Amino acid sequence: MAGAKIGLIYEKVPRLMEAIGAIPKTGVNRAQHYRFRAVEDVLNRLYPILVEHRCFLAPSIRAHEVAVLTEKRPTGGDRAVFHSRLTLELAIYAEDGSHVCVAAAGEGIDYGGDKASNKAMSAAFKYALGFALCIPYMEVEESDAESRTTTQLQAEPRGGTSESEAQPCGEDRVGRIRELASQLGLTAQDVREKILARYEVQRAAELTVAQAEEVISRLRAKLSERQAQQTF
Repeated sequence: MAGAKIGLIYEKVPRLMEAIGAIPKTGVNRAQHYRFRAVEDVLNRLYPILVEHRCFLAPSIRAHEVAVLTEKRPTGGDRAVFHSRLTLELAIYAEDGSHVCVAAAGEGIDYGGDKASNKAMSAAFKYALGFALCIPYMEVEESDAESRTTTQLQAEPRGGTSESEAQPCGEDRVGRIRELASQLGLTAQDVREKILARYEVQRAAELTVAQAEEVISRLRAKLSERQAQQTF
């Protein structure tokens, strides 16, 4: 319409895009061998830019469903798997009230039941921001450093670990982890939240050899420390 005032947000968004620049994928999932950028990486970059340009975000959930599935345990028996799906709508506002919206879907799986929706929201929020602001994954000059293959990631998991140590840990190590956890009085949920979450896996069987040995070493040290305290 002729003479209609154009909201400030249409000036702000290109400025936000220019200021944000690329956010590289610095995280590495060692179990499934892929790179990622966490939602915290995006928010940490975006916060001061939003403040500087006097913009704010207003996310809202438009659809949400949680399915409870059953999965067979490798050692026998069943366990519940919580699968959350949702649609998040993200509005970016300027100080005059003008805004733009973008929607993104997110999914999350959790075995404890209390984090599936959190994971889905984080994924949807991160991708909504990426879609709305066209956030690139890397600077052009970083492409060589960031384009390593899955094979290279497998061969170089933590601290230059050998290829054999990047293989699945096997039932023997899983059994040792469970035994040590039991001796420490840790529940299955404790193991997931306090130990496995560090490696971004849900099951001990998803750990690599190197990761499992690290977990076993930490649990043994904790057990020795507890036994020493009891002796003292």
